[in-house]
Amino acid sequence: PPSNPSVAWAPSAASPLPSSPPQPSKPCASTHDPLVKELTQTINALKSQMATQQAQIEVLLAQNRSLESKLAKASQSVHNSTQQPQPPAAAKRKATTSTETLQSEEDMTARIIEMVNASVAEALRTTVQTTVVNAVRAAVTEAFATVDSRLTNIETRFSNMEATVNNTVAGLEALRTATDTSFAVIKQSMARAPAITRNRVTSHSSTQHSEPTTASSNAPAAASWPAPT
Repeated sequence: PPSNPSVAWAPSAASPLPSSPPQPSKPCASTHDPLVKELTQTINALKSQMATQQAQIEVLLAQNRSLESKLAKASQSVHNSTQQPQPPAAAKRKATTSTETLQSEEDMTARIIEMVNASVAEALRTTVQTTVVNAVRAAVTEAFATVDSRLTNIETRFSNMEATVNNTVAGLEALRTATDTSFAVIKQSMARAPAITRNRVTSHSSTQHSEPTTASSNAPAAASWPAPT
């Protein structure tokens, strides 16, 4: 297109746009991925829309070429009329008619060129906007899914750690209770040990003293029993 935006532009008849849309590429291996499926559907829809717009552009270009041909014929007619000698009134009337026809066809051609340019610009804008929006939406969705998955994993790990800590604390509490019980039993045993020892010594001494007394009752009075050791 020209650098001056005020000048209308249209592709010339010598370089027409390709009549067939580009062939779709082979799908990638990961077509089962929902994101890839969505992108593939979007690309196919864009290709279909571009093919439709291409057909419309071809029709407009054909009309433009027809108008250019008519314009060339009108210009040639005007040129021929100016070269041939004619009466003044007839020549003036013919020149006026040719000029009006030329102006009308030029206006129609300018409008068609403007319509083609607007259609192409709108198609490109829509295509780019749709592609960018879909790409950003897919990226944001994937980012949120990744963050959500990581948060879920972290929450699961913390829950497992909390359960492990609770089990460890419960085990320590049980061990402390068992230790306290063992110490209490040991203390009770140690507290009862002197009394049991004294009772055993007293019982043994009483037995030793009572046996000589029984024997001495049957012995002569002059005999003496040795003292217990």
